[in-house]
Amino acid sequence: MKTLFKGKIFDVFEDDRGYQYLNHPGAAAIIAFADADETRIGFDDEKIVFVKQQRPGGAGVLLELPAGKLDIIGEDPEICALRELTEETGYRANSVAKLTAYRPSPGCSNEVIHVYAGLGLKKVADHDATEIDEVLFLTLKESLEKIRTGEITNATTIIALLYWQVFAPGPRGLVFGDMFHSAKRSG
Repeated sequence: MKTLFKGKIFDVFEDDRGYQYLNHPGAAAIIAFADADETRIGFDDEKIVFVKQQRPGGAGVLLELPAGKLDIIGEDPEICALRELTEETGYRANSVAKLTAYRPSPGCSNEVIHVYAGLGLKKVADHDATEIDEVLFLTLKESLEKIRTGEITNATTIIALLYWQVFAPGPRGLVFGDMFHSAKRSG
C-alpha cells in the first residue's frame, strides 16, 4: 500500500491493484431527545437537539445532528457520539442506544458512520461557540419537513432521522427500549 497524501482528517492510499481510497477513522452522530427517557420515547412532541455550524467547501451553515469524527482509529464510537453531543450542545445523555452504522462512500473510502440515540439529557456546559453557531430544538415532524424542503442537507442527519422515523420505538414502530443502556463516560 502506497501513501499518496497525509492530511489532518484523512489520508489517501493506493492499494496493490491501483485503487485509491480515503483512509478515515470514522465518525459518530447522535439523535438526542431533550424530553424523553426509557419510559417515554417515540412520541411526536419530543424535541431533538440540533446544531447550526459553518461547514467548509462551500456548504455554508448547515442544520445537523451533533456529530464528529473519531479522534483516533479504534475509538469507541459511542464515546465519540457522547463527546460530540456535549462539546457541540452542552448536553449529556443519561442513556444511549446504537441505531445503525453505514458507509457513506464505500467506493472510495473506508469511513463508517455510527448513529446513536440519546435520552435523559442534562445541561452540563455551554456549547462550543467557536465551532457551533446555534443550538436549537425541533420535533421529528419539524425535522422531516426541513428534509423535505431542503433546509437539512447533511446526509448523516437525513439518514439518522429517516431511520428513526421508520424504526422508532413507542407508538410508531419497533421497541428500542431494551437497547438503551447507561451512557459510557470517557476518562
